[in-house]
Amino acid sequence: MGTITADIDSAYAWWRTAGVEDWAGESPAIWFEEPKLARVARPRADAVREEAAPALVAIPETLETLTEWLMASDVFASVGPRTRRLAPAGPVGGTMIVVDMPELVDVDAGRLFAGPLEAQVDAVLKAVGVTRDEVYLATMLPGRTPDGRFPPALLPTATEALQRHVALVQPTKIWAMGDVAAQALFATRVNPKRRELLAFEDIPGIATIHPRLLLDDPDRERRKAMWPLMQLLFPKDDA
Repeated sequence: MGTITADIDSAYAWWRTAGVEDWAGESPAIWFEEPKLARVARPRADAVREEAAPALVAIPETLETLTEWLMASDVFASVGPRTRRLAPAGPVGGTMIVVDMPELVDVDAGRLFAGPLEAQVDAVLKAVGVTRDEVYLATMLPGRTPDGRFPPALLPTATEALQRHVALVQPTKIWAMGDVAAQALFATRVNPKRRELLAFEDIPGIATIHPRLLLDDPDRERRKAMWPLMQLLFPKDDA
């Protein structure tokens, strides 16, 4: 009997050391449960996006400084080094043609629509009585991205820069080639069935497919679909 009493007293002493004051209670307790760690508050996803938002970019206000900015700015670092960029070129005050970005062969040649696209573009220009030397050729991005896709993060800055570019060139006509350029200038996608002129700041324009799509057009169906729009921008009686 003495041994049992000593064992009970030893057990009681152990529980007192563990911090137990009452031997019975209204609610059950799990004495050996691991303590819960304090939950660390994490920032909301939208707060992270706000912190990661790019700073506002100041767009140059003259054609010369805008061209220099396109060729040297770190804003366009994702399209390659400064030595792999293509500057806009051509006479101001006439027709302006815009595409999303140059091809690699364009950068190598130092002119837009070089290589396989050269014959295609020259042909459509000749059809409306214009040569490339009479057209101001520009791209929204000064270089080509590695995957050939337009980076969404650059779209706001590139769009604002293009609109400033147009204001400085002061063209009488704008020809946007491809959806990206069409949306940046005319807030619309290319629609081959459209039969009316678009406008940017009262400057008439058209939006057609990118000329690279003409490379796989053996029956010239895509070129035929462009023709009505080309006639609208370049009527036969146009001086």
